[in-house]
Amino acid sequence: MVLLGVYAARRGPLPGEDALYDRPLIPPFWNQEAADVSVVLVGLGAPVVALALVVMIGAILLEAGERTGAALVGIASAVAPLTAVIKPLFGEHPLQELAAIAHYPSGHVAFVTAVFGMAALLAVAGGRRVLAACLAIPVLGIGPAVLVGGGHVASDVVGGHLLAAAWVLAVLVGAAHRRTAPAVDPPIG
Repeated sequence: MVLLGVYAARRGPLPGEDALYDRPLIPPFWNQEAADVSVVLVGLGAPVVALALVVMIGAILLEAGERTGAALVGIASAVAPLTAVIKPLFGEHPLQELAAIAHYPSGHVAFVTAVFGMAALLAVAGGRRVLAACLAIPVLGIGPAVLVGGGHVASDVVGGHLLAAAWVLAVLVGAAHRRTAPAVDPPIG
């Protein structure tokens, strides 16, 4: 994610994404239904909706007796503020007639990928493959949705997915390490 961001910040558009700097992606099958799906997917990353999603997923997991799963989803959602901290490091660039803004990596993509991806991994671990497939739909759809919604280019989407994957992996490694770490007795004295 860092290498891609540095490359895009120094070299400009990746091969094939020049046109996205001028206008959002407009697929040939674009219609009102596709626009509606795009708005819904992008809306998953809106702050109030995102908070509600994390609370609901966490509550469902707690109800199912999955305290660790609820905690993992909550920690996965912390990718949103992490993205806000990271974006300025890659600079501000004019995009699609907008003022110069920091748009790499996409926070919406990172949030949706991390939260729904973590929930999907938990579903797979619990043997719920159909649920996992359903949870993967927003992960697969958020990238195209932010491209057609405007304000992002392909490298922003890839960067958001890479950041989310790295964050989820770090959360899982941390959780596994915590589970396998030997208990240390407090010093006597």
